[in-house]
Amino acid sequence: MLPSLFASRRVSLTPQNISRFEILLFRDQLSFDLPKVNAPPKPPVFSSDKKGVDLRPFLNTLSKSQYPFYEDVDSRSVTVFTGGWCLPHKPLWGPHVAELHFTLQAHEVTEQQSYCDNALDDQQLRLWLAQHYQECDELMAMLNFKDAGNGFALWQEREPDTAKRVEPLIKCITVSGRSIYTHENNNSIDLWLPFGKRDIMSFSFNLQLVAPEKPEAWSDIMNKALQIVDCVQDSICLIKADDLSLEEH
Repeated sequence: MLPSLFASRRVSLTPQNISRFEILLFRDQLSFDLPKVNAPPKPPVFSSDKKGVDLRPFLNTLSKSQYPFYEDVDSRSVTVFTGGWCLPHKPLWGPHVAELHFTLQAHEVTEQQSYCDNALDDQQLRLWLAQHYQECDELMAMLNFKDAGNGFALWQEREPDTAKRVEPLIKCITVSGRSIYTHENNNSIDLWLPFGKRDIMSFSFNLQLVAPEKPEAWSDIMNKALQIVDCVQDSICLIKADDLSLEEH
């Protein structure tokens, strides 16, 4: 297992190929810098689809018509974009030894009862995130996932872990005047951006080794991964519909 992403020292990113990712969330506009993806898409759990996902330029977050529906599930979510980056170790022209996978999702937070204007209440949002990560832990405790090598995920049921659960550490930062909640877990980083009374976007990054590598290479791999994470995180911009109208006049 790789050491924690956040245990590495961050360095600035000066990529040659960065584009501006833009999508309309009904009437709101979300944008951020996205380095050119070059890794094969990672199929979602329970899926054999090897194709990437890109719902640009529009996601109907009002009708939720693009959101999958499952019975007996209160919250709904939809994958908006998937991509990834191959991370080589020195020399740069050599084969890549790790991949940083990125998934952008929109979530409908239907469980919350308390809201503040057009933003989720901080306390209620933290409770929802804690519940979200608890459910993820319970799922992974019950299912032991294995890669079958053909795009399918195989799993075996096992008894859930009854050890005392640790509450997830949720931090809050401000980017372009918006609150973004962060969660770190081993080789993964999640960014959560509330953008409506019942809506939140998640930016998920997961680092995986694809070839054996010596421990002394980990720092270089981590730095490359964090450059990409910082590039996306520090450039996130959400413009609400009312602000867009003002810009047009």
